Amino acid sequence: MWKRVGISLAVLFGGIILLSAAAVVYGYYVLLPSYLNQLGVSNLQWSLQSAGWRHLYLKRLAFDYQQGAWQTPVELNNLRLTWQWPQQGWQPQLQAVEASRLQLALSHSAAATADQGNASSGWQWPSNWHLPEVLPHKLSIAQLQLSLPCQPTTQVNDDRCHYQASLHVIRRSTGAAQLQAQLNVNPHTPAKTTVSALPQLTVMLNYQVVDTLPTIAIDVDLEQQLTLKLQQQLANRANAEYQLDGSSQLRLLPPQPELVEHLQRWQLPLPAAMDDWLVAVDNPISIDAEWHLQLPQSRVQEAIKRGSAPPREALSGDVQIRLDSSSPLTLKQQLASTLQAQMQLSLASGQPQSYAITASGHVAADSLAAAWRQQLRHAQIAIDGVDWQLQSEQQQLDFQRWPLSLKLTTKGASQLSLQGDTTIKLAQPLWQQGRWHTPQLMAAEVRAQQLQLAWQQPRWQWQDWQLTALDGQGLFEFQFAADEWHLRSLAPASLQAGLQSKDIDSPRVSLSIPSLTLSGGGFAKPNPEHLQAKLFADVKQLNIAAIDAQVKPLNWSWQTQLDSHLSRQQLTLTGNLSNSAGLSLNHQLTLDPKTLQMEWQLDKLYWLAGNAIAKWWRHWPAALVLQRGSSAAHGQLSLPLQDPQQWQLSAAVNLNDVDAVYDTSQLTQLNGDLELNLNAQQFTLQSANLKAASLSQGVSSGQLLLALAYQAPWQAPLQGQLTLHDNQLAVFGGELHVPNRVYDLAQPITVRVQISRWQLAQILQQYPAAEMQANGEISGYLPIQIGAGGVSIAQGEVSALPPGGVLQLQSNKAKQLAQSNQGVKVVVEALEDFHYSVLTSQIRYQDDGTLVLGLDLQGYNPQLEGGRPVKLRINIEEDLPALITGLQLTNSVSELIQKRVQERVMQLRKQ
Repeated sequence: MWKRVGISLAVLFGGIILLSAAAVVYGYYVLLPSYLNQLGVSNLQWSLQSAGWRHLYLKRLAFDYQQGAWQTPVELNNLRLTWQWPQQGWQPQLQAVEASRLQLALSHSAAATADQGNASSGWQWPSNWHLPEVLPHKLSIAQLQLSLPCQPTTQVNDDRCHYQASLHVIRRSTGAAQLQAQLNVNPHTPAKTTVSALPQLTVMLNYQVVDTLPTIAIDVDLEQQLTLKLQQQLANRANAEYQLDGSSQLRLLPPQPELVEHLQRWQLPLPAAMDDWLVAVDNPISIDAEWHLQLPQSRVQEAIKRGSAPPREALSGDVQIRLDSSSPLTLKQQLASTLQAQMQLSLASGQPQSYAITASGHVAADSLAAAWRQQLRHAQIAIDGVDWQLQSEQQQLDFQRWPLSLKLTTKGASQLSLQGDTTIKLAQPLWQQGRWHTPQLMAAEVRAQQLQLAWQQPRWQWQDWQLTALDGQGLFEFQFAADEWHLRSLAPASLQAGLQSKDIDSPRVSLSIPSLTLSGGGFAKPNPEHLQAKLFADVKQLNIAAIDAQVKPLNWSWQTQLDSHLSRQQLTLTGNLSNSAGLSLNHQLTLDPKTLQMEWQLDKLYWLAGNAIAKWWRHWPAALVLQRGSSAAHGQLSLPLQDPQQWQLSAAVNLNDVDAVYDTSQLTQLNGDLELNLNAQQFTLQSANLKAASLSQGVSSGQLLLALAYQAPWQAPLQGQLTLHDNQLAVFGGELHVPNRVYDLAQPITVRVQISRWQLAQILQQYPAAEMQANGEISGYLPIQIGAGGVSIAQGEVSALPPGGVLQLQSNKAKQLAQSNQGVKVVVEALEDFHYSVLTSQIRYQDDGTLVLGLDLQGYNPQLEGGRPVKLRINIEEDLPALITGLQLTNSVSELIQKRVQERVMQLRKQ
């Protein structure tokens, strides 16, 4: 539309000049009406002020002008035309056209010419770039009043826009042909006496022809809101090409609201995003361009013959664009960033061949949208801003695949960096079959390769979990499509931090992720849905408050396979957990927002290699040492996340040929199954099939069978309740049995130990004296009392079973004693070969360690007085601990027991 308006105005001014000449040469009254009609001029009126040989002054000139579908009334006031006559010929040279005022009111005619559509509207390459000689050397219009059709708005109910302008044109023909023009335009409201508050538009044009080719310079100024400097030069090259060199410099500030509204009247609204981009701009945005293009002269000559412009396909060369905004530009009210960008584009035969784009900027944290800042605060990410860099380059341009290189670096307490190479594959090329296509981003495929992520932060907290001195990094691949997206690790990712919470702490946690895959549903479902990963974790000196009173802080290693359906908030971990003590635990863990559930299997422990449990569990009895054999266990763990103190652990333990020492007692080849249940308050232990090959406490015993249950609080693990279901100990050829019932170890108890068919011969074999031999069997009971003062026996009794047996004492020391005492002599002689039928002993054991035996014997010695009956009562007192100590030092016991006994003997001697 405006190109035609410009053509119309040019023809208009030509008409003005011809009309003025016609007024001077008034003799052409017959030819003038026909000629004016051809120019589209009608209703001609004028008022002549003066005329001369070289000038014409018109006080008023008015007419109607129509060009195609456009028409306007024209009125000039104080029109002055001056010219000069050549030395030869009668064609005058117009020198100046000046008017004090020119009024135009352009409107669209409904009666457009029928052949308007046949007129060529395209630009034509001129065969001659020189200015027409008929143009005046000076054109000056002091006041140009324009009234143009435009759209009314809610604020302005007027379908016309009004402007006041001035126009000054100077043409020089000496030397290089040159034209200089300046146009000043001010929007104007006729009903008001003052000029509109809209900025003034100033356009300056400098046109020059050098060696038959043009150079153009255009300056546009909108009162510093917009300044544009454009330079264009056309020159010949030696290789039959035209060289088209040019540059432009644009400085842009946010438009005033009045200007935005005024542009809307011309159906030129700013893009919706423009308001966001420019709302925070304080300094001008700079957009500079430079181009160097080549155009074959042969293609130009063809275009001149056709009367058209050279085709776009004929252009080749380079274009460079630079953009700089030191003030942040707001993007869709989400963030604001400074911007420095540069693009280089190469053309060949009118087609883009290669390009290179670099851009960078800074996003201040306070410019982020409130939702983004809230998400960062929720994630405990503290940043002051983000520096970003973007690069894209193609040597062979592919309009469907667009490579990008991106780098993001945050400033502040949280230091994150992200960089990598990305390829965007569009569903349709941007340029295809000579047309540009709008990119369908929702159907695009994005692939990021070698995506490097690093994260450093002094402190990060989620609920009551806190990570300190956090340092993480990883290398990933990212793909995003319309229906799915996934993130995959390309190399092991790592994360190191200190761990603190009210329940768990560790000075250093090292996490390695050899493989990771995170996926979602694409644009339709962008949230993560599925996570798979392989994790390696090393935890130094782990403290768990809930069980800190029971376990020691150790170094832990964790290897696991993670599988999570994030949409269901479910997590599954399958792997192995081990510590520096040697415990190794396989686990299958399930986690949801409320509970952690785990099934576990403890690798077999070989006790000859050491006791890994004792190195971890604080309450392992120091007196208990497991020496040989092996054990294995499995169980379950339940941990309510809302109340971790309510944890529960169950275990099934298998014992296989275990040799154990407790204090100075030894148990060999223990086999059986144990069931343990533990929580924060207490633990329980039970077994139905414990079996040991032997038990020794100074003296050796045979097989032990035991079925029991034990329950105790962690605060007093040795003061629980013991329930005996079954027990049997083979000792001295017979048995020892304890009544099956519940024993409260927190209170004094009495245990009635049953002795059955003990062999006297085996008892004397354990005693460290060879002077006495015996045979026979005894049975009885021992009421053992256990309390705070120790162990005692109030009144126990054992008796020989019928038919009795034989006692034989062969002691030189006893014989020497009998020589001086007739009573002792009778006893010694009787016991040399005593055939007893009654053997009864009352047993008392005091808490000071004194064992008192009251022995009643009835029988005979065949060699004494013809075998007459003999009754003997013998009282014996013995220091039982010392006796047991002696037995342990002399009999065959383990080195550990001997060492413990020797240490006690040494301590007693020091007292």
